[in-house]
Amino acid sequence: MPHSLGFATGEIGTRSDLRGDDALLVVSPRKRNAQRDARRNGQTRDLERLELANDILLSGSCQNALMKLNQELVNAAIEHINRRWPDAEQAVAAALYLEDGQILTSISLDNFNAAANLCAETGAICQAYNMDQRVTASVCVSKAAGEDQVRILAPCGLCQERLALWGPGVQVAVSDSSSAGGWAARTLLEVNPYYWATEFTDDGAWPTTADHNG
Repeated sequence: MPHSLGFATGEIGTRSDLRGDDALLVVSPRKRNAQRDARRNGQTRDLERLELANDILLSGSCQNALMKLNQELVNAAIEHINRRWPDAEQAVAAALYLEDGQILTSISLDNFNAAANLCAETGAICQAYNMDQRVTASVCVSKAAGEDQVRILAPCGLCQERLALWGPGVQVAVSDSSSAGGWAARTLLEVNPYYWATEFTDDGAWPTTADHNG
């Protein structure tokens, strides 16, 4: 059963195990220019690694090691939106896979002050971080009152930044009318191939979790 989780309790993001050299380093313009070609090659290597991981998963040799985005995760988000907001004029919910197979669900936080609103994925992302668990896949769904149609929403820029904590291989659902389920899985690297933060890493790769926490 999916666990319906709201926002994490306790202190979020207080890590005492990071060394000073884990902080993001700003490289000089000269160094950035010298790294541009290498960065392109690095992105190619990232894609090759992701393809290799997918091949291994498809072979069935490590099905429990990484939970991939599937219809079960989409259904968990739909069930949560129907349970939490059955009569809302407009509702949004999300579901995330952890690498151990757990499903976390959460909803958008709406407030009279729009500046206080939070995306549907935020609660589950904070809960995963509080649990020190890796997120492997994410889906966000939207539904309007009186409609049976459920829309698949690709993650906004803010949620891409939050999910980037777990690297470019995190899978997200995007709308795809050509597929039977109306959605397709894409990695963060595919959704955002020109991630800005690669300008601040020595090798042009996506920042590590330690970099994000630095």
